[in-house]
Amino acid sequence: MLLFPAMVSAGRKSACLTCHPPHHAGRGSCTGCHRGNDRSERKNIAHHGLIGGRYAHFTIQGSKVVEEGKKLIGAADCRRCHTTGDRGNRLAADLDKLFPDASPEDVFKAIKNPVLYMPDFHFVDTEIVSLVNAIASGARQETDRQRETVQVVHFIPDGLARENSFVRLCGSCHKLLSHRYGGLGNGTMGPSLSGLFSEFYPATFAGKTRWREESLKRWLKNPRKVRPNALMPPVAVTAAELEQLTDAMVVPHQEKNSR
Repeated sequence: MLLFPAMVSAGRKSACLTCHPPHHAGRGSCTGCHRGNDRSERKNIAHHGLIGGRYAHFTIQGSKVVEEGKKLIGAADCRRCHTTGDRGNRLAADLDKLFPDASPEDVFKAIKNPVLYMPDFHFVDTEIVSLVNAIASGARQETDRQRETVQVVHFIPDGLARENSFVRLCGSCHKLLSHRYGGLGNGTMGPSLSGLFSEFYPATFAGKTRWREESLKRWLKNPRKVRPNALMPPVAVTAAELEQLTDAMVVPHQEKNSR
């Protein structure tokens, strides 16, 4: 759990109020929203682990900042790789279990400067703040779960990667974070294909339908028959190559026969 709401003990004034004017006084103690240490007037102690005001909106019921962040999570399809609000794929970190090990500022920096295979959505700072608050809002629902075991993504050696069907056929234009093979491809011209067959990937095939193995096969055969203005040329694939492509796109707990 990110925060630990608590009331100020009877008869004890929060040391925070010696420097800061009170606000939302009816909600409890300063540390209930901002953490830190409200027993000390020494700044370095009082501010240890402090959560700044812009990251504390999620503690306010009905916060517009949180609602905006939730909309951005949906618009950016963050759940194709991450779990947040108890929904999503497990190709990357479970965002519901980031806290308290990571600070809100850490999460802000991770979104602003994405790591390898995470798309750069070019969010402005105010949007990232909304995202962090929305993620924290989902994390508050995780108090009864065990702490997550660190997830390790294995990147296959360069020589073996070049033999992978996705790398050879798609990797010059696309990237893919896969459960089976780790990170594949280095292209940025096309969209990330992580979680393509899952319910959390945008329904962008043909008439706004979800991607399946058969739809991928049709697309590769001739993209312009599916989307007349498509820029992608046809890609000839063997049955074995198609099998490896679809294997790379399967996410945990998703069986091929369910598609």
